[in-house]
Amino acid sequence: MKQHRFTLEEIDARRAELRQQIRVQKNLLQKKYEQTFQAPVVDTKFQSWMNKADAAFSLFDGFMTGFKIFKSLRSVFRHFRQEASDKEP
Repeated sequence: MKQHRFTLEEIDARRAELRQQIRVQKNLLQKKYEQTFQAPVVDTKFQSWMNKADAAFSLFDGFMTGFKIFKSLRSVFRHFRQEASDKEP
């Protein structure tokens, strides 16, 4: 079976094509990110307050979730450390 040898021109053309595809995908992802995380449209002052309260609650919830995960991991590692110290003579 004969293998195809690529020329420098073919490699450069393929590289340019792939770079263009990467640019298109990057722009698409950037647009999706902006649409996902853009601030909601506020019509009234009450909606503004509710958005701020929602953001504060989300921050608190994230902090508490992280704290609970940290505590559980700390207890797991403490358990392994105690097992290791019990095995040593």
